[in-house]
Amino acid sequence: MGVYSNIDLAEINAILKYYEMGEAKSYSSTITGISNSNYRVILGDGREVLLKISNDKTIPQIENEQRILQVLKKYDFKYSPRAFETTSGKPIYQHKDFYGVLFPYIKGAPPTCVDVKVARQLGVTLAKL
Repeated sequence: MGVYSNIDLAEINAILKYYEMGEAKSYSSTITGISNSNYRVILGDGREVLLKISNDKTIPQIENEQRILQVLKKYDFKYSPRAFETTSGKPIYQHKDFYGVLFPYIKGAPPTCVDVKVARQLGVTLAKL
């Protein structure tokens, strides 16, 4: 797990212009992704977003992934956040060599140990899916 595409605040703000969300005041990389570069971005108004840069999928693959998330959202599956759309109505941004999605940031941490309670929650969630 790690960051595979290094990016700076100027590039993040250039990507955010596709969404008209204002500018970022800070960012930090996250280590929860296994094949993407993920950044927690704090916007000037205090909102937090997750900027994902794809490092292993093609644009058509990301588009298909977003279609699946859209269907899950349509059926009120609450564990499936949707990406923000760009000002042109697309869920995927393309900026120079970077492309990916921008999600609402969800606070939390991956479990360090999967105990019976966590396993049950995962099972219930998968059953609902």
